[in-house]
Amino acid sequence: MYVGDTAANSNSYGRYFTNVSDHNIANNSFNITSNGTTSRGLCISGGTGNDIYNNNIVNDGPGYGMYLLGGMNVVDYNNIYAPNGRVAWNRAIENVNGSVSQSVNLGSDASGVYF
Repeated sequence: MYVGDTAANSNSYGRYFTNVSDHNIANNSFNITSNGTTSRGLCISGGTGNDIYNNNIVNDGPGYGMYLLGGMNVVDYNNIYAPNGRVAWNRAIENVNGSVSQSVNLGSDASGVYF
């Protein structure tokens, strides 16, 4: 899925889930190109028991690759590339940028690749 508008500073979202439970968010590709500082490739806001695995997420703008506010059960095998913004944000950890992306703790995502 490609989403974006570089002509404006609008925010773009690949997928935005609010208060969802027991979803499998798997095998997706999100490509975000936006100048919005809070654009997100994947956002989960609330819920419980969601599994996020085997996704490819690119955010070429200043936003986030993955933005997690809660509701995750399993987060694994995701590839996230956010060269101009932040790889991920998780309510349980601090903001993470590309320079320390290999040490991101997104739950159990020991098999993912982050740039």
